[in-house]
Amino acid sequence: MNVKQGGHPAVHHLPLAKRPGLCHSLPMQTRSPMAGGFLLVLCIFLGVVIGTMRGEPSLGFLIGTGLGVAAALATWLVDRRRR
Repeated sequence: MNVKQGGHPAVHHLPLAKRPGLCHSLPMQTRSPMAGGFLLVLCIFLGVVIGTMRGEPSLGFLIGTGLGVAAALATWLVDRRRR
């Protein structure tokens, strides 16, 4: 059995792609997508806090969820348009 120093006998050192440029030379995406989920969670949290202070935590949750969904949808639409 031919094992390099520190190597594992089952590991064979073969190239990942048969031709150069198939695997490792692909450019990575330079832009990252925007995160609308943060806005959703933030709106829900703030809605519950404000709703609790006003004596209506369920209503605050529902309003916060509605505003959060709208903000996340708007973020998704803006991000989609940037592509």
